[in-house]
Amino acid sequence: MSLEITVAALASGDDQRDAHLRSADFFDIENAPTVAFRGTSVRPIGGQVYAVAGDLTIRGATKPASVQVTLQGFGDDPMRPERGRASIEATATIDRREWGLVWNMPVPRGCSSAATSASTSPPSSSRRHP
Repeated sequence: MSLEITVAALASGDDQRDAHLRSADFFDIENAPTVAFRGTSVRPIGGQVYAVAGDLTIRGATKPASVQVTLQGFGDDPMRPERGRASIEATATIDRREWGLVWNMPVPRGCSSAATSASTSPPSSSRRHP
């Protein structure tokens, strides 16, 4: 399993926050325009759920990470009939500080304005060779 995300395409629903996330304080898209995950091994957890270990690259730093993948099913690939598609849902939680995303600002009452961990679980699909 591999995934590459163009950071400039991420949208949080707040244009000002999105501009800040693209800046050198966070993702630094001028120097590191993508986030990438390259799976290196797959371990069944149970049923249709798998743990995919691999390397996650953010801001040019590559560190080990794990993604939990749930297989949703298989179907035909309408663009390439000789191949099928697997529909998956992938979930990962990371500590952004491990990749150099350390910016933070205290807010009233002693809280932080930016969480240290991040989770994502976008539905996705991948090709399956016959």
